[in-house]
Amino acid sequence: MLSQYRFGIERGGWTAETPLSSLVADGQLADDLQVRILADAGDVSEMCAEGMLSRAMDALENDYAVVGTSEDFDDFLAVMIAMSGWPDVIYENHQVGQTRLESDVASERRVEAEKFNRLDQRLYDAVRARGPVWVNADGHNPSRSANIMVISPNIGPAPGQLLVLRQSDLPAFSRDVQAEG
Repeated sequence: MLSQYRFGIERGGWTAETPLSSLVADGQLADDLQVRILADAGDVSEMCAEGMLSRAMDALENDYAVVGTSEDFDDFLAVMIAMSGWPDVIYENHQVGQTRLESDVASERRVEAEKFNRLDQRLYDAVRARGPVWVNADGHNPSRSANIMVISPNIGPAPGQLLVLRQSDLPAFSRDVQAEG
């Protein structure tokens, strides 16, 4: 949530003075976004609940061969390279925002974000408890959803609704977004 918040400031969607609670109330930010994505719960007017966390954990068990966290991305990538027989790669942080908040504002927003991300924190703790990279059982064949959920305060069918695309529509969608700037 804090990353999206800083990205929204960087893109001119709101200012650093805008409280997270206002953005959540307006449907510009979603509570427990990771749980929501994994549980396929795109209606941000519906607050996340225990059932969504359970569905998210089931999705990690059944729909993904490998699970990791952003701070362990290097380890995750190494596992993917080894498992898939890929050549070694060089990558860069292409979409990392540059916006930094004043320390008092950052502290306020962190405390505020905790209220909206309790289930995300539990999901994160469950993933971390399995180690830096969670590899599901050998022979695991993830079903991988054919849909992609687009998380953006500027893109969606209606306020408070997340856009869900079929994977096959992603190239055309990407071209359209780039053309509109």
